[in-house]
Amino acid sequence: MENNFFAVSIMGASHIKSGKPMQDSSLAFKGDGFCIGVVCDGHGADKHFRSEIGSKFAAEVTAEKFSEIAKQFPTWELLKNNLKQVSHRVKLAILADWHAKIEQYTKENPFTEDELKKASKSFAQKRLYTVAQPYGTTILGALVTEEYYFALMIGDGAMFKILPGFKTEIVVFPGKKIYDDEPHSATDSLCEDNAYSSMFICCNPIEKEEYGVAFGMCSDGMSEAFATDEVLIKKVNNYFAYYAEVGIEKATQDITAQLNNLSAISPMKDDISLAFATNHLEMYKSSDGE
Repeated sequence: MENNFFAVSIMGASHIKSGKPMQDSSLAFKGDGFCIGVVCDGHGADKHFRSEIGSKFAAEVTAEKFSEIAKQFPTWELLKNNLKQVSHRVKLAILADWHAKIEQYTKENPFTEDELKKASKSFAQKRLYTVAQPYGTTILGALVTEEYYFALMIGDGAMFKILPGFKTEIVVFPGKKIYDDEPHSATDSLCEDNAYSSMFICCNPIEKEEYGVAFGMCSDGMSEAFATDEVLIKKVNNYFAYYAEVGIEKATQDITAQLNNLSAISPMKDDISLAFATNHLEMYKSSDGE
């Protein structure tokens, strides 16, 4: 059976130079009749001094909740009749489980003086380190079943809907504001008080002509490295085509090297994460992704 669970995160050139940890996390896996991809981007500001932990927990929690949706609602008919409730519950569950994880981690690993010194003065003075701020992160996640897809976004980065033949478009989440000067949206965070209202969901049945649909997602370290969306989409298609053609082991090795090079020459020199999810990788073979 083909591997359908490509996910890569690399440390940005600026992080290598500054000694900051890699703050991105990504994962992907295939279950029974479904596939999941998640990319989380921890924030780089000093007040988010444990964002690498926050992004890891966010990726794990999102994948777990998406897996529960796939198992509880194996068909679109079941999901569509409960979609509003499911969307509400999954956002609450991600928030609750993420907060539980960071609270337990903080209890076992209290903030150190060195960590607090790295935080901004206003952050330390307001003693905001007693809440979730140090673990701030974004989320991009997609669940793909045989009958529907369920995607969630909080923050920035970009998600791609890829059809066989590499007909690819950037996913637009209903209700999420797109800023003219920041084409991949402004950064909201899982750590903020308004996190629930900043989480947006896109869910639709997979139509006959969309059979084999795949989803890709990347952190803003990649999405902001290209001048136009057209160039970004072409690059995503090329990566996905290469993965389909050569398999996960070689694709991971080679694409990791390319992402390292991309970070080194990009304006932000940030961490980069990239993940793909599809139940039918074989449909994307023998194509150059053009």
